Amino acid sequence: MRLSKTPEVYQKKDIYEKLSNGILFPKEKVWFILSDNGKANKMISAAATTKQFSYRNHESHKCRYSHMSRFGKVAKMLDISNLKIQITIDNKFLSPDGAYGVYLVFRFCDPKISSRNRMYMNLKYKSGTETLHSYFGIQRDEDWMMIELCRFLNHKEDVSFMFLLESFSRYYCPSGAIYIEGIEFRAIKNASLIKTLWFSF
Repeated sequence: MRLSKTPEVYQKKDIYEKLSNGILFPKEKVWFILSDNGKANKMISAAATTKQFSYRNHESHKCRYSHMSRFGKVAKMLDISNLKIQITIDNKFLSPDGAYGVYLVFRFCDPKISSRNRMYMNLKYKSGTETLHSYFGIQRDEDWMMIELCRFLNHKEDVSFMFLLESFSRYYCPSGAIYIEGIEFRAIKNASLIKTLWFSF
């Protein structure tokens, strides 16, 4: 059988397959991947530039190599009750008019804790001057967990997000240390969840 598709079509197919599997941009320390519904997702490494991740608690922060990470390097926080992580990120390269959730991707140094499907954690953080709490961490994949920071409708370009991560509750989190892989923008599949979005840009 003779194939009717042109090389250009095959090239586009190859690009789509690569994007569906995920692509790492080493210089920017960004992981880019297409979701099942074709929306663009991205994760920014916790080992990115100081403009994106600023660790105010220097004594508690260490950089570690990790074969479990997409970036090969993660941030280790020795004291979850005193994080002091300033995060400044933007919505570049996300799909327009899409609904997104913003998540902290992490794992506890104790692997038994990271294997839990759902865990009450009580992350305290700030967005601007407002103090917020995110209560449940869920299992992202076999290696990492994630906890939601906000949701938004991506109407405009060049929008910045600023968070100050303050602490996890030691009462609910028995491990004192965590590895942070990064911040992830994930497309929300269920359109009915749009009604609960915090921000609309």
